[in-house]
Amino acid sequence: MERPKIVRLAISAVAVLLGGASLYLSVPIFVGDLLLVPGNATLRNIQERKPVTPKGIEVLIASRRYALEWWDSERVWTDLGLAHLVSSAWVDKTHAQGELLSARDALHRGLTRAPASTYAWTRLAYVHYLLDGISEEMIRALRMAMITGPHERFISYVRFELGLLAWSKLRHSDRILVERQAARVWAFNRGRALEIARARGKTSLLRRALENSPDQLRAFERRMKKG
Repeated sequence: MERPKIVRLAISAVAVLLGGASLYLSVPIFVGDLLLVPGNATLRNIQERKPVTPKGIEVLIASRRYALEWWDSERVWTDLGLAHLVSSAWVDKTHAQGELLSARDALHRGLTRAPASTYAWTRLAYVHYLLDGISEEMIRALRMAMITGPHERFISYVRFELGLLAWSKLRHSDRILVERQAARVWAFNRGRALEIARARGKTSLLRRALENSPDQLRAFERRMKKG
């Protein structure tokens, strides 16, 4: 993909508008931020769960890579990781692993700079699962995801499911985190929580996660009786 014209425009704008030593230090961020613009619409669509196209993903990846030449930002790295993860679903099987490896590496780079990013940890856990199944790396990323942002609704479902998939290999403290996640998923969406638990043969785990809340436990029992 050709380097977009916005690169030349950004550099020219910096040369004209900025001056002085202190402003000079902000040039990489200024240019990097401008280079992100072509991919921002696709990124916003991904975040809002709207349709995207392979071309849009290509532009998103290119814009983040161009920006990283100027600005070594954790946000840009994690955006790039997300883009490669989405891209892995578009390409054929022979290229999917390469996209997942790129996603893994970009997410790692972002997390070294922002280790409290719960979305990045969740995506990294999923990437590790797609690459290697249940592994120590996947479990560690899942653990960090549940610790750093236990109340995040939109990623709670995938964390719950990953936790159930890894259940037999989890240590006791990790199982407690998964059970807490189960209770939160139930609070967010009872039907979805039960669907995930049933699909993995773990309805007893979901029930146990609700034992400290009699009202929720009764609601669970009623749903189970309905089938």
